[in-house]
Amino acid sequence: RTVELLFEKFQVDRLYFTPSTSGALYSSGRTTGCVLETGHGITHVAPVYEGLTLPAAVRRLCLGGQDLTVYTEQLLNASGQKSDTPPWKLKEEFQVEQSATAVPTFLPDGSVIDIGSQVGEAWFDPSRVGLQVNMGLQYLMEGALLSAMPERRLYLELAENIVTSGGPSTMSGFNTRLKSEIQQLVDIDTRVKLAHLAPDRTGGVQVGAWCGAAILGSLSAFQELWLTKQSYEETGASVGSSAFY
Repeated sequence: RTVELLFEKFQVDRLYFTPSTSGALYSSGRTTGCVLETGHGITHVAPVYEGLTLPAAVRRLCLGGQDLTVYTEQLLNASGQKSDTPPWKLKEEFQVEQSATAVPTFLPDGSVIDIGSQVGEAWFDPSRVGLQVNMGLQYLMEGALLSAMPERRLYLELAENIVTSGGPSTMSGFNTRLKSEIQQLVDIDTRVKLAHLAPDRTGGVQVGAWCGAAILGSLSAFQELWLTKQSYEETGASVGSSAFY
């Protein structure tokens, strides 16, 4: 249906679909790695090998930016603290601590609040926002990595090429804390390395997937993979499956 809509209504000349996790990985300069991507309402971890997502290893958690926005507002109301910065923007100013400690946050509007560390902690303990699961982002990543355990070389390569994309990676200290949490879960011989999508290269972690897709589309070797409107008109909507990576 999507292919039909794009060709028939929007009259695009050619198209191709690639997972946002693969796009984020490309924008970091990699084709193999384990991508943690957080959106508005869901977070998922996807191992990618040579550009191909490994579907059986993908892990998902219904925790996203909207949950932390609501949690931020609840904490502000409960503590009686106020800020001119709206909750959805406020959470981006918080720092993720290396332990669940209360640290004051100095905001651009001049206010000082001490709920920041509690908000960041929700990524590692979702029960704080009311989710009935005992699985923070560190366990989500561990599960994805363990799915590749039968192939030891792949497991090690994924662990050394973890890429974070989306909201939480904008919080200061997030990658450091996540690396520490994952390192405690994997075996002693596994080296965990995280890559942060640099704003000067990709325009920021929130558009990393878009920039990665642009990089993919600019490659000369990619041009033969496009699904063209001519092919669609000759074969019909069934040809659409060839446009999915």
